[in-house]
Amino acid sequence: MSDTRSQLLHTALEAVASASNLNDLKAVEVTYLGRAGQITELLKTLKDLSPEEKRTTGQAIQEMKTAFTAAYDARFLALQKAEIDAKLRSEFFDIT
Repeated sequence: MSDTRSQLLHTALEAVASASNLNDLKAVEVTYLGRAGQITELLKTLKDLSPEEKRTTGQAIQEMKTAFTAAYDARFLALQKAEIDAKLRSEFFDIT
């Protein structure tokens, strides 16, 4: 993976890890995987490459996208659980 792509992945993973709520996490997803997202833009550059370059570059970009998605999904579940737990704590009602 080129230095630019590895730096982009590193930055994206840091952004996912630093998201403090689901809205922040969604904004990170849009920044990297949205219509004009940074990873999406990399995928758009494949059309200008030779078939051999497409194969290797496309595979590297897809691995980067997979790593980002896995980190995003894990963080989403953690934040979702934290929000549910916080809501349950705030709505605790003792019926005794």
